[in-house]
Amino acid sequence: MYVPGALVFATTVICKNLDVASRVARTYGLDCITLEGGVTSDKLIRRWKILWCSVVWNTWIARNSCIFRDQAFDRKVLMQNIMFHTWCSR
Repeated sequence: MYVPGALVFATTVICKNLDVASRVARTYGLDCITLEGGVTSDKLIRRWKILWCSVVWNTWIARNSCIFRDQAFDRKVLMQNIMFHTWCSR
């Protein structure tokens, strides 16, 4: 659901399109992302890449644990691992 001007991180705003995002970023000094995935800062690009890698890696580890170690899948543990590895990589 799109909420105009919603904060994602402390200084990150979701904007309707890249034109609005760049205007908001210049005017208020905020980082902006669009619904299509466009970003206005290198810091945000790096943060999204880290998050993507963390999701893929931890999902792969959880999958292998289920298949090769007969462990039950636990979504909460997967989310905690993703958040932990994303936070450690900052």
